[in-house]
Amino acid sequence: MKAVINGTSEISITWDTSLPSKYDNHTHEELVRLNAHGWAKGMRLVVAKEEESKLATPPVCKTDVDCPCSYCMNDPSKKAPFHCHGDSPGKGFCCADKDCPGSYCMDGSSKKPPFRCH
Repeated sequence: MKAVINGTSEISITWDTSLPSKYDNHTHEELVRLNAHGWAKGMRLVVAKEEESKLATPPVCKTDVDCPCSYCMNDPSKKAPFHCHGDSPGKGFCCADKDCPGSYCMDGSSKKPPFRCH
């Protein structure tokens, strides 16, 4: 990156964009989803109805083993199919910082699963 001061009210910044990034192969939609709590917060994401229903429904489960960093809501007051409390890691929910590209997992000792990316 190179910054050049052009007088008292202007700075010109240039950078080399030829270096590879772990985000190079993401679609625009995936980038907006990854940054929904950051720069993309105000962007309206148009999603196909089929995809929207998948996003709105947490994964189906039988036991807690099926729900990483969460739990299966399979108590006696519920009927099958049971669902995980929260979504899978990488979809805004997390087990550790590695599940939150460009952010961190809010999994502190004062928190309870399911954990969310910040």
